[in-house]
Amino acid sequence: MLGGLNALKTDTSNVKEKLIAFVEADDFTETLEAFQVYKQSCIDKLEKLKEGNGNNEVANIFNKQNTTQPKKDNTPIDLSVPEDESWRNLPEFIEIEEIIKEDTFNIKTKEPYIVYTNLKKASIRSIPHLRPMWKGLDSHFEAEEYQKSAKVYDEFLKKRDEYREDNKKIYPQERNILIIGAGPAGLRMAIEAAFLKFNNIVVAEKKNFFDRTEILEAWPFDLIDLRDLGVRDLYTNFGVRGHDLISTKRLQLCLLKLALILGVRVYPSSEYKYVNRFNNKKSPYYTATFETEYDELKNYEFNVLVDASGHNSNIMKEFNFEKEVIPGLHDIAITANFDTDNNINNLNKAKYTPFNHGICNVQFSNIIYNSDETHFILTTPDKENLLDTGVLIEDKDSLDELLEPENVNYDILATYLRRVADKCKIPATCLLSISNKTNKPCIGIYNISERHCANKPSKFLAEV
Repeated sequence: MLGGLNALKTDTSNVKEKLIAFVEADDFTETLEAFQVYKQSCIDKLEKLKEGNGNNEVANIFNKQNTTQPKKDNTPIDLSVPEDESWRNLPEFIEIEEIIKEDTFNIKTKEPYIVYTNLKKASIRSIPHLRPMWKGLDSHFEAEEYQKSAKVYDEFLKKRDEYREDNKKIYPQERNILIIGAGPAGLRMAIEAAFLKFNNIVVAEKKNFFDRTEILEAWPFDLIDLRDLGVRDLYTNFGVRGHDLISTKRLQLCLLKLALILGVRVYPSSEYKYVNRFNNKKSPYYTATFETEYDELKNYEFNVLVDASGHNSNIMKEFNFEKEVIPGLHDIAITANFDTDNNINNLNKAKYTPFNHGICNVQFSNIIYNSDETHFILTTPDKENLLDTGVLIEDKDSLDELLEPENVNYDILATYLRRVADKCKIPATCLLSISNKTNKPCIGIYNISERHCANKPSKFLAEV
């Protein structure tokens, strides 16, 4: 009778401690490592509860299964090291409706939704202030638009079964998505795929760190979306008393943690090369070539590919997407991050100030100043002023050549930005922030004369 309760009392998995370490992780790789430790602690806890399974209330709470969910492939596969799944494409497997494995908690499955539900089972009572996050994520799964998507896919499966014999083709049994890029867009797409209950969700990121330091002012609809996802529970300063600022790095970390909780697999240091093409291809899935140490990523089979890799995208070139040019209002932008001083009461300031010429020998059109974890400044200086002050060494024919690192004196640029910071009332005690990865000041100079976007949102790729 008291098996489950005794299991809780003698639990040594330390889920609460591991969850706190995961939530407080402040780096890309640190977050991934902390998640693996946290996930294993949840597995240990659920295994212990399974061993002490009794009829008491506590055990029944953890054993309760969601009866509204359709049965999935629950073959136990370790999330951290997925096995080769080429056998899924065999016609014999497609004819099988399900594979049933005696596993009360399904704790080793790779299915994102089941991963999420079991993490929640083991964690929801650990940290009270995170309960709204779990509740918010649950509400997304239950939302009408996601339920409607599930019904559409169910209808597709029924139609597929009706026409499969006539067409003599192998149709995808699972929806497997590969997302290139772990920026805010890529991670938010992964979260969306989790709510749509994709069977496998993988994100590949070329870097193993987050280095984007700009501080963003969220639009009202972004505030609602991020709040509902639980970003405020992971970063308590966000969205409080009108504080609608967040750094790109902090946003990426919050979205990464949510994606991992939702069962997304993320692989750092994995550079995408191209999609592999097949002769006489019979499989409904594709694979991609990566420069990576993860064999499971090289063997990952997908039927949806999302490009979130940014401006210099290989995928746009590979699949012949045309670019549309959006002209900018200015040619050059410079940015800087300054350390914050805890004694300064100037957080949550955002100023869009038009300046005339001649401020401390600095000339620019306007400035954006945001303060959150750092003081962030973005200005649009005049090209002639940058040449006169020595920030740019010599004039060039094109803007890209003008802003090449070899043509920029970063020491003078740092002095230039310090003058701007003084006019923004940033105290001299707040020094330029230093990047943990490059050990250089967080300053930059960019070409913003134009932006590009794809002329089509998507393409359908089929090989007959």
